[in-house]
Amino acid sequence: MTTESSEQNITNFIQSVSIPEHMTMDITNAFFSACRIGLKPGELLHTSWFDLKYSMSAIEIMDPKMDALVQGNRKVLTVCEALSSEQLPLGPFSSLYELLGIIDELLAACVNWLTGDSLAQSIFICMYMHCTQLIRDKYLAAFCELLRRSIYQLRYIIICVSVFDEEDHYKFAHGMPVHEPSNIFDGYGGFRNDCLHKLSVLELVAHVNDLIRNLENESTTFADREEKLLMGLHSRLQFVQVLLLFTNSIFECINPTHVYFEQDLFEGYTHADLDFSERNPSPPKLCEAQNNTEFLWDSFIDICRKVSQHLSSLKSLSDTLVETSNIGKMAGEGKFRPKDASYGLPGFEVFLNQTNIPTYMPKVVNIHDRHKSFVYFSSLFTRLNHILCTYENFALWNVLHPEPLRLHSLWTFIQKSGQISCPYVKALLFPDDSSEVNEPMLTTCVLSKTIIYVFHSTLMGKGDFIALQPPSLSPVHFLNSWQELEPTAYRPLIKNIIYNIPELMSFFTTLSNHFARIPYIYGSNRSRQRSALGYWLGDLPDLLDECANAEFVIGVELRNKLANKTTECFESAGKSEVLSTQKTVVPVQINLSCFVTYVYYYLAWDYIVSGFQLDLYSPSEWLSIYAFMIHLFQNLASLLRSLAENCIVSGSEGQPTLENESADIKGLNKQVDKCDSVNDVERLVNRQSKKKKKHREKCNVSGVHSKSIEMSNTMNFNSVVKPISPMIHEIGSTFEVHLLNVHQYLNTATLYVIRALQRDSGIEINVNRLSPDPNSDGQLRTFLSRNYLERYARRLGIFLIPHNSPLTEMGGVSGAYETWRSLVSSSIIDGRSTSDLYLMAARAFDEAQNLIQKTLYLKSVGEEKLLKFTRSPIVLSLLTEKLGPPDQLIDLQQLARRNSIACRVLGVCEDRRPIVHTANPSTINHKMSFLCSSSPVKLDYNFLESKCYPLIRLASQSKKC
Repeated sequence: MTTESSEQNITNFIQSVSIPEHMTMDITNAFFSACRIGLKPGELLHTSWFDLKYSMSAIEIMDPKMDALVQGNRKVLTVCEALSSEQLPLGPFSSLYELLGIIDELLAACVNWLTGDSLAQSIFICMYMHCTQLIRDKYLAAFCELLRRSIYQLRYIIICVSVFDEEDHYKFAHGMPVHEPSNIFDGYGGFRNDCLHKLSVLELVAHVNDLIRNLENESTTFADREEKLLMGLHSRLQFVQVLLLFTNSIFECINPTHVYFEQDLFEGYTHADLDFSERNPSPPKLCEAQNNTEFLWDSFIDICRKVSQHLSSLKSLSDTLVETSNIGKMAGEGKFRPKDASYGLPGFEVFLNQTNIPTYMPKVVNIHDRHKSFVYFSSLFTRLNHILCTYENFALWNVLHPEPLRLHSLWTFIQKSGQISCPYVKALLFPDDSSEVNEPMLTTCVLSKTIIYVFHSTLMGKGDFIALQPPSLSPVHFLNSWQELEPTAYRPLIKNIIYNIPELMSFFTTLSNHFARIPYIYGSNRSRQRSALGYWLGDLPDLLDECANAEFVIGVELRNKLANKTTECFESAGKSEVLSTQKTVVPVQINLSCFVTYVYYYLAWDYIVSGFQLDLYSPSEWLSIYAFMIHLFQNLASLLRSLAENCIVSGSEGQPTLENESADIKGLNKQVDKCDSVNDVERLVNRQSKKKKKHREKCNVSGVHSKSIEMSNTMNFNSVVKPISPMIHEIGSTFEVHLLNVHQYLNTATLYVIRALQRDSGIEINVNRLSPDPNSDGQLRTFLSRNYLERYARRLGIFLIPHNSPLTEMGGVSGAYETWRSLVSSSIIDGRSTSDLYLMAARAFDEAQNLIQKTLYLKSVGEEKLLKFTRSPIVLSLLTEKLGPPDQLIDLQQLARRNSIACRVLGVCEDRRPIVHTANPSTINHKMSFLCSSSPVKLDYNFLESKCYPLIRLASQSKKC
């Protein structure tokens, strides 16, 4: 900035120089001398019209990233200049080796676009994509047109579905000729290969088939017509051909007239460019008659199989590309040093579109390595094929069992797909050292998320073309999903009641649209998911209040309908006087609120887990998070218990009993007890005095209660198991109960470990304690801050602040805060020695390990029974997965086993524990010593995909215990 004093100093200096009238002289030296005298470092000299816009431009020009515009020692040619100087060879190519190099580099650039780079800096740095109508080589011309058409349709689908975020996919084209070659080259050179971009998809595919069929006979034009090179060209033409068939089959599920287009999404295109009605005059609907449910599912299955067939071909061709990734000509030094050297391949220029892109974008984008790009294609199409098979199995299940529609199973699949990053994205972007990469922060696979949402919306559209924005869900689908919890005899009556009361139908439409946002939420990357989940969870308590009102109305109407049937029976029997004594109508118990709360609890669990994945929680917050998860598990256990009781009262028809299953579990318990040997560390614990042994047994994990963490109640999900229990794929199954029990044990054991590590590091919970810890040799202990309540409210207020939230506690945030404080600082935990805490954690990990073994057995038994029930070879993974963290049981078992060993070592070897590193005992070290780099104990939160439970790693020491 310029000050008035600085301006005056410069003016005085220049005026002191005597200049005759009407005479021009050089004032450069005088000007710079004046600037040195009058301006301070950082000040600018400018006139009155130099406003904020000009100052920002000046700052931007001085930014080092602007140096990319300086092309160094070579001249950058535009397409027109390259054509006029004949530096752009148009073919026919005599070198198959060079032609394959151009094609492979374009395919690698396509991967750049799929992983977030702009079209202007990836695919369209190739001049051939701008002037395809001038290419005289028929193979390259066909390839470029196939690729352009595929990119156009893919971009159209991705933007219409719009489940991506700006950091994952760049949607603007910046004037690139995505729809057709640039028309400025139409009259150039007297040659125009104008037939290709006017062909329909099927005509273009037929044209490429002719080229492939005659490739062997017409290959004499190539000087290097080796068999391997010819097969390479064949596979690459076939790859983009099948890619176009794949994108076209997906496009047929979308109706352009129903999609809401935001401004500038398709800049540069007219409405005619976006209208595919002429090219696809009658796209097939899933179902012409919406009432024909069987035909709906059959049509959806046919579409899944058609698309899956294309994906299988793409997968096979991608593997061929991987095997032949090095047969084409490689790019030169200009690929990595574009300012000093040319690209090394005909038609490629890194700086070709620099004037089209905004200044805030990076000026240079490196095209991915070909081999890694082709591996990415192979993994991508494998993933997409798995998605299509999952939807096909979901449809096959509903063909066999039309009601109820298990939407929560579909939500589970979509949730699992959105919780973790695809491994092939990580392998592409961080091929060398990906161990330290936080996967949830990576770019998501936009295409897989798009396909998931497209087919979900197609399925929910009931045969209509899908309207993708805003997310919506038919109330019929929601009713079918919720009524899984209702007796079969009640379901048609409940539907009839809802359809005949407009207010109820309006409410269920609102409720269904709220739940329709779940698949859309999990289409985003992990950080956006957490934000969107926050809004979704915040709006649900008000809807739960309305659910209670709707339950009452439905319950009363249902009771009246049942009473009318009863009246008819009594009147037909001539006993109408019995009915005169009945004066009140008690509503029938309805489980609508239970279903809504069930989904709420699981999404709240995922919201909390996402904080670990995104590294949002500080170490001082870990205890409160784990304590709150205990509260969440208690509420979920109570809900499942309530559902099981309602199931028995209403007498669910057709459900198998658990007699055989219970007998199998008992047999398994004996096997587990036989295999659970006591290790050496536990023998050392058993050698302690009898008094200490009894003392530890009193505080065993199985005896920790709710607010005082008694495991008999907080972990007793097994009390939900009743004589009549749902099957493995249903809500409240024995498998689900055991799975929740596993997480409860792991959660509580982790809480014990962290509290013990905190105490060893000098961290106290009870801030009212003023005297030093008698067990710490007079050393002062650090206390948790008194203003921690504000941080606690910021993390968990979404569940505790609303008075009608299912997770709220007495006293709101303050009450919940005091509850967890009293829980952790009670005599159950802080009243015990850290050795006891470590051993309590070890026993909890042991219980989790044994329970995982039972849960795996239950899963195998449940899947076997489900296969017998379905009588069809359906892949059951979709039906047996549950909402919640994405961790596999095998990974949880390994974590429990290793953590149990580590906790036993810490329990008996005090020299393996962290200590407070403080030179002066009167100085409080505010950093937890177990988090220091020199700590002998490390908590590895990267072991699990959810990152919600750490793996305890002990540093090796020469000293023996």
